[in-house]
Amino acid sequence: MRKAVVAIAFGVLVTASSAWARDPAAAEVLYRAAREAAKKGDWTTACAQFGESQRLDPAPGTLLNLADCEEHRGLIAAAWIHFVEAEPQFKSGDPRAALARDRAAALDKKVPRVRIKLEPGTSPDAKVFRDDVELGSASLGLPLPVEPGAHTIVVKLGAAEKRFPIVAAAGATVDVVASAPVPELAPSPPPPKVEPQPQQPPPVEKPTEPESDTRTLGWILVGAGAVAIGAGAVTGVLALSKADSVKSSCGPDYATCDPASVENASSGKTLATVSTITFIGGAVLAAAGVYFVVRSPAKPSWGFGPGGVRGTF
Repeated sequence: MRKAVVAIAFGVLVTASSAWARDPAAAEVLYRAAREAAKKGDWTTACAQFGESQRLDPAPGTLLNLADCEEHRGLIAAAWIHFVEAEPQFKSGDPRAALARDRAAALDKKVPRVRIKLEPGTSPDAKVFRDDVELGSASLGLPLPVEPGAHTIVVKLGAAEKRFPIVAAAGATVDVVASAPVPELAPSPPPPKVEPQPQQPPPVEKPTEPESDTRTLGWILVGAGAVAIGAGAVTGVLALSKADSVKSSCGPDYATCDPASVENASSGKTLATVSTITFIGGAVLAAAGVYFVVRSPAKPSWGFGPGGVRGTF
């Protein structure tokens, strides 16, 4: 019992709220203004005012006038459905019911229609739109009324979409076989940014001094100097030997010199001169050789020791 009371109270509240949402006085003013606009041929204003009057206080007479206004504007699909809706709202015997029925039947032959089908194999996730209206699967394959003019059928699959523009003419049915778009692939991530490495200057190679020929030349000069010094020493010894022979033959005062002793004295002087020159020359060559050897870069010397490779480089 309590539940029934609550249900009745809820129904009363809903009915009252619906009644409070209406504004019959404003609807009447709008209706009269719409009639005046229609007499002047201002169908745009008349349709807007008839529509607002119907919203504030629905009435079959207002709906009939709205349908007539829409037909004058060329909105034959809207006019057709409003004539169809108005007919059963009139009381039996009201001539306006027959008028609404006849007008609806006449417009039914003129209303353009669009029949949309999807290609076989289309993904069930595809969504179909006619202009801004989404159509469910039950709407596909049926000739649905539209207003005359340009329309666009859109098939969406994920973020991708495919459009099919059409033009609907009065009294004609347009068949559209739509296909789903190719799903857009997720963009590949950009390659990682590679920071440019600072350019390192090429290593400066320390110029290596080529093994100089001066070292070899030095040793050659040292050898030549040694040979010259040796030769000087030999010629010096020979010169001394000649001098001793001359002294023994000629005596202390050289008074008894025979021709052989004179010849020995002469050759001794020559040997002494050669010895001196050769010795000095050898000394100069040896000194020059030592200079070149000392100034030339030394080659690395190394060897194996208890701790590994040792040496100077």
